[in-house]
Amino acid sequence: MTSKPFHLLLVSLAILLLRDTHAEVAPIPGPPPIAAKAYLLMDANSGRVLAEQNADERLEPASLTKIMTAYITFNELANNKLQLDDMA
Repeated sequence: MTSKPFHLLLVSLAILLLRDTHAEVAPIPGPPPIAAKAYLLMDANSGRVLAEQNADERLEPASLTKIMTAYITFNELANNKLQLDDMA
């Protein structure tokens, strides 16, 4: 003969197994349309790419500020004053 707690456990397990397990999951929307030749959005912590368009296409920087930033960065890397894994 089985005990009452055992029957209660069986009924609880049956309820858990028979309940609706197909909860609706909200779909992840696609990236918005962006007027750019290329872009890349990446999670800073995991490095996972969240959205991209032509991310591997080689393009010129869009402004003098970006060109100067790249110039200074590569100069500092060449002089060992900056490392690729430095955090700001």
